[in-house]
Amino acid sequence: MEDTFKKILYSGIGFLSLTKSKIDEVVDDLIDRGRLSREEGERIVNDFKKDSASSKDAVENELKQWMEKTLNRMDIARKKDVEALHLQVEELQKRVTVLEGKHGNDAPVIK
Repeated sequence: MEDTFKKILYSGIGFLSLTKSKIDEVVDDLIDRGRLSREEGERIVNDFKKDSASSKDAVENELKQWMEKTLNRMDIARKKDVEALHLQVEELQKRVTVLEGKHGNDAPVIK
């Protein structure tokens, strides 16, 4: 598990270190030197954008899965769980208020 997390983290860092401006700079330099045509350079930049976007999505999915497994093992209540309980408590409070109103405040509803 830790190895998977490290791989995901290192992949993300690797992609971040190769920014689009740096790729453009390198490709422009190769074009200026005559080692690449303008079309080849554009293709490389576009391919990099596509690859980095799909890799980013893959990294995000892996990280989400890892986080989901970790949270499940830690048995932590999620926001949606807390919100559902909050709604239940509000509904119960309304019902108690209605029941107290029918029986008067002095008479206990539940014995």
